[in-house]
Amino acid sequence: MTTYYGNLFRSTDNGESWTNANHGLSRIGQITKDYDSTLYVASSYPARLYKSTDLGDSWTQVGTEIADRFVTAVGFTEDGRPLVSVDILGTFILNDLDSNWSLLYQFSVNQFLRQPDGKIYGAAGIGIIQSTGYTWNLLYSGTRGGYFRTMEVDPDGVIYAGTGGGVFISKDHGDSWQQNTTGLQDASVLSLKFGKRGQ
Repeated sequence: MTTYYGNLFRSTDNGESWTNANHGLSRIGQITKDYDSTLYVASSYPARLYKSTDLGDSWTQVGTEIADRFVTAVGFTEDGRPLVSVDILGTFILNDLDSNWSLLYQFSVNQFLRQPDGKIYGAAGIGIIQSTGYTWNLLYSGTRGGYFRTMEVDPDGVIYAGTGGGVFISKDHGDSWQQNTTGLQDASVLSLKFGKRGQ
């Protein structure tokens, strides 16, 4: 599935063709899966979360409307509770009892990342954060670009973070970071993905 100008599209032939899969949704900007591979999408203006258990044939709203703002990222806690990060306002967690959203921390996250060992990281404007239960620790904030936009982990557990000042790498689960901008000229990195053999 993919989004294009706020619309949701789905392919059933490995990307050869695409069909609209909005099914009543609008202003979609985030697509992700939970740990059970259930599909989730988030809309903006207003910020809402939806899920599908039939590969996008139908969608159910999760919880209440959060705010009339832009959604920057969707993630999950270690025990699978949804997290929705909203521009300027911060990051919200879904309450189990009443399906309302509660502010978990007062900063927005641009991408959540779950490592194979279950640890949850976030790329945020303030730096790289790591989840410890329902609190977060700031692991690293020292970049010239000053803004973390995206993260990825390779098969060996090395974490790569894209920033406004190039790529930063951690080989010790986020305990230390080093900048690697060879060939990038301190470029603003918006997305990171691995191909074959970690390339």
